[in-house]
Amino acid sequence: MRSWNRIFPAAGAVFAVANAFSGVAAAAPTGTRIDGTNFAIEILPGACKVNTECKVTLRLVAGNNFHVNEKFPYRFTGGEGVAWAKPLFSRESGDFHEEGQGAGVLVVAFTPAKAGRMSATGIFKLSVCSSSNCQVEKQEVKFDVDVAR
Repeated sequence: MRSWNRIFPAAGAVFAVANAFSGVAAAAPTGTRIDGTNFAIEILPGACKVNTECKVTLRLVAGNNFHVNEKFPYRFTGGEGVAWAKPLFSRESGDFHEEGQGAGVLVVAFTPAKAGRMSATGIFKLSVCSSSNCQVEKQEVKFDVDVAR
């Protein structure tokens, strides 16, 4: 199978530039980890049952000599089609806490209405810093959870 990079070598750069101008990083494929520039987000869903609050942990891990920005107002806004526990999850409301300088955890919650596999999306506003500068990102997060009866 041919790679787009072999057929169109500049395609990756074009998409990177387009994403930079959009203000929102492109969503990674559904999975348990999103790798960004100088950070990663580990997506850790809890057990989910119909009509019961389900929690998903978004663990931010700084990389490349960066650290979690201890002054940043971390936020997650859930996408449509999901019964989120609240419209905004944030540091201010106690949903985010740091795990040392290299990581932080944000817990989001929603209540699924039916059993089976479901997808959810949202925007995680985050920041990591080096000794010389801070980087602010709006990362689209997508995850799937299996909902039991």
